[in-house]
Amino acid sequence: MVTGFFDSMCTIGQHRRFSRLGEITDVNTLIEVMDHYKIKKALLSSYPDGWKDSTLSEIIQNDRFNIAKHVVPDKTNDEIELDYLKSNNIKAVKLFPILDKYVLSDWVIGNLFKKLNKIKLLTIIHLSVTQAQGFTAVGDRMVETLSGMDNSEGFVWDRIHTLAEQYPDIPFLLARLQGDGGGYKKMMGELLSRHDNIYIELSHFHCFKAIEEFVELYGAEKLLFGTGLSIQDPGQAITQLNYSQISVNDKELIGYKNLERILGQEDL
Repeated sequence: MVTGFFDSMCTIGQHRRFSRLGEITDVNTLIEVMDHYKIKKALLSSYPDGWKDSTLSEIIQNDRFNIAKHVVPDKTNDEIELDYLKSNNIKAVKLFPILDKYVLSDWVIGNLFKKLNKIKLLTIIHLSVTQAQGFTAVGDRMVETLSGMDNSEGFVWDRIHTLAEQYPDIPFLLARLQGDGGGYKKMMGELLSRHDNIYIELSHFHCFKAIEEFVELYGAEKLLFGTGLSIQDPGQAITQLNYSQISVNDKELIGYKNLERILGQEDL
């Protein structure tokens, strides 16, 4: 059994939609939940309405947290500077193209990615929207918002492919992808097979033997542990990983080692 997880998909603060656990808006409550589930560290983000200054200060000072900063092209480009990132313990950026309503095209995101490419910062692309009925993932009608036209799922994958190809030194994490994949499972596989810098995380990757199949096809190095806390109970991802029929070494890679390597924290 793996303990001491490093959660790549963890949030705190006010949610625009809903939360299954009840909103976690303070650091002490989040730490209590993490301790219960043996989550040692978390890559923490707001979702995505920001934090109070006092909450941000607590997060920065606590060595159990790294920050994934919510960025919007042009609006937050000026904050992608080394001094700002270091002083605020920012180890990743997170893009919400569906929620923030912009396209993944160079004329929109080019200036932002020129800055990200200089730093080689982990870039999380959040491809779903939380709704009361569940999660709307890329591959359904929300693609219209992301791509700007109807029936255009291929354009979404094409733009992610172009980003990974244009910026091979930037690690990309595709967040909230479903385990069964539906109509986009093949496209996800094509991206993973073609690009060494694309990863996915576990928080919504739930179906029978999803982890075993993934490891067999793409290797354990490209899957990161993520819970979806505080929107989801972390127990689902933890149980799925610990009961998967893969080696202990592969479980540890997924559970914490992959994210440590990507963030340059193997010595922690």
